[in-house]
Amino acid sequence: MVAFQQEQDATGPEFEMFIGSGSLFAQGLDVGAAGGIMALANVVPELTAEVFERHRSGDRDGARELGGELVELNQAITAKYGVAGVKAAQRHRGVPAGRVRSPHTAASESAVAEIEHLVDTALDR
Repeated sequence: MVAFQQEQDATGPEFEMFIGSGSLFAQGLDVGAAGGIMALANVVPELTAEVFERHRSGDRDGARELGGELVELNQAITAKYGVAGVKAAQRHRGVPAGRVRSPHTAASESAVAEIEHLVDTALDR
């Protein structure tokens, strides 16, 4: 967030900046991000949009709360499992995600089960 704020200060208000991490989306909005470009939005677009809408309507605490509930899912589909995790989550949501290409490998059965559980938990909140 420090680097984001420094970049924002250096570019000025006429340059819109976007957050790239779903785990920091609400906090990024708090410090002036115009929006986000995140893997998380490919998996649970309705929830990332809800974080944005809550923030825009003035419910910053609600945006941060919901964003916090999505951190574990975001970490699983990005840092923990990467491309394979995003694709497994998208397939679970009914999105034709295609196959993982080299040098990546498909997510294991246990990884897929973990991701599906995290997606379902996020959607059932």
